Amino acid sequence: MSDYTYPLFKDKQWLIDYYSNSILTLKQLCTIAKCCVSTIMRFVDYYDIPKRNIAISNGRQRYKLIPKKELLYKNKEWLQYKYDDITIKQLDIAKEAHCSVGTIISWANKFGIIPRIKRMSDMLKLRYENKEYCEKQRSATIAAISKPEVRLKHSESVKRSWKDNDKRREYLSDLTKERWLDTEYRKFVTEQLLKSAKSHKAYHLFGPDNHNWHGGKSFEPYSHEFNSYLKETIRDLYDHKCFICNKSNSKNNRCLSVHHIDYNKKNNNIYNLVPLCDVCHSRTNGNRRFWIKEFELLLFARKFCMTLGLECEP
Repeated sequence: MSDYTYPLFKDKQWLIDYYSNSILTLKQLCTIAKCCVSTIMRFVDYYDIPKRNIAISNGRQRYKLIPKKELLYKNKEWLQYKYDDITIKQLDIAKEAHCSVGTIISWANKFGIIPRIKRMSDMLKLRYENKEYCEKQRSATIAAISKPEVRLKHSESVKRSWKDNDKRREYLSDLTKERWLDTEYRKFVTEQLLKSAKSHKAYHLFGPDNHNWHGGKSFEPYSHEFNSYLKETIRDLYDHKCFICNKSNSKNNRCLSVHHIDYNKKNNNIYNLVPLCDVCHSRTNGNRRFWIKEFELLLFARKFCMTLGLECEP
């Protein structure tokens, strides 16, 4: 130490001996020279001493001196060759070049090399164009979803994300409201929904092509007898409750709709009309033969209970 001049970090020979040729870390050098790391690095740059780069070997950090000419990440041909081979990870390239991943990415952008993400996206597009690959992926996902353990894990993770998270709900609700107020966003959503609907097979099954077609009965007008007074009498007759599920007007959030049992709009007999809630009324639109028989049985059971003086339950 006596051969060196003080302060030590200003002595070029000391920096070459201890920074370049020794295995001491920067922290240890700082304690010897009684200064900070930035001071040592500033004088290393001042004297043009080659900087250290970390190379990991045998499970411990060892420091090597690599001249500026031998920096691999600045070699375009080498970087292009390594980037073209997708099997090699960016971390492995960084270790080989003795630098960070960020340095590799920045120099790849400088040389105009196509990013890895774009290449991977192109590869995925080519894969999914292959029908056999798509079918294999689909069968694998179906097999995974069919397992009850996977379903439970997914449901639990979703519940955790939404449990006691009022801020997230408020944020999402406000965001959807703001978006929906925009007319352009509405148009975009409607266009996308129409495109997805047109691609579906059921979209083209209108009119006689549909299996529920009955000669256009739904477009027939109601008779003048089927007015608001008749509807209110039917509701009063059944105590303003649904004929199937016994739901009241308050639970339905609006007046109960009156349904024709035989689906004939001109037959406005009292025994052919029943009040239904929105849910039950939507159910009766399909499988009409079943519902006609079901209503006949329910009416018969109701009359039988009334003759015996019993209460009718749904």
